[in-house]
Amino acid sequence: MDADVRPQILYVQKIVNRDVLRLARAVKVAGGRVFYDIDDAGEAGLAGMIADDATFRELMQLVSVVTVDTEVRRQVMQRDPRLVGVPEIWVIPDPIDYIDGDIPTVTRPPVILGRKLHGCWFGNAPNMAPAAPYLQVLTNSPDVADISVITNASHVDSTKTQFPKLLVSAWSLETFPQTLSCMDFCVLIHDTSIEGLQKSNNKMLAALAYGVVPFVSRTPAYAETAGQMRIPEIVIDDVQDILDLLRPEKFLEILQKMSEDHFFHELQKFSPSASALLFSEKLTQHLVNRQIAAQAPSYVFY
Repeated sequence: MDADVRPQILYVQKIVNRDVLRLARAVKVAGGRVFYDIDDAGEAGLAGMIADDATFRELMQLVSVVTVDTEVRRQVMQRDPRLVGVPEIWVIPDPIDYIDGDIPTVTRPPVILGRKLHGCWFGNAPNMAPAAPYLQVLTNSPDVADISVITNASHVDSTKTQFPKLLVSAWSLETFPQTLSCMDFCVLIHDTSIEGLQKSNNKMLAALAYGVVPFVSRTPAYAETAGQMRIPEIVIDDVQDILDLLRPEKFLEILQKMSEDHFFHELQKFSPSASALLFSEKLTQHLVNRQIAAQAPSYVFY
């Protein structure tokens, strides 16, 4: 660190190693604050990102604020003995991915009787397992034209071999928004492990922003968002629920709800600018409280 630079805030996301620890110590010595952000959990989510438990525990002793993406994750982190000394844990909901500012206006072919629908799943390949049985059944639906999987380039060939009826392609930041906007619906299923229940609604939000109907599992973040958007029927319990909702009249009802003012008003709450404003407000108040505490008189009791 430059000796002339004295940052007030060091914000660490996920990765914890000895270099990060040294930097955090330097910031604390210089009078700054260390923040740590975590939006994943478990060995699968953090594999290779945390050097060892001892290093992680030592960093947590320097951290003033931990930020998380969901209320369930906050509750889990509060009970984690490694974070027992962290003064504050904030929930900063994930903003919508793949947009920089306003929610995009997506023009898509109208859903009419006789037009079959294009469906998809997208994400990190190891997370596909809970959705795979749904996707395979949906390929046989008379209302479905095809089901695509957009995932890690390194897993494309193996996924094609395992699921020959699915159209598998590699995810890339450059092409994915256009690919997503061509879909009619997606299937997003969180597993029901403690790690799965902590997950956010970020993929659901991306789908909604691009006009794609997300059929989602009955897990906390998904169910809450569906209720907030007034489309609770997209929370499903089994594949038959999806098959029923893909019937043209049912699907059109969902699209109608996704064109209402209330829907767009609620979706704007997850825009990148709204998320940034929430963090900025919390950070400002945190620094104000810190300044007040520093100016408060100290007392010594005998």
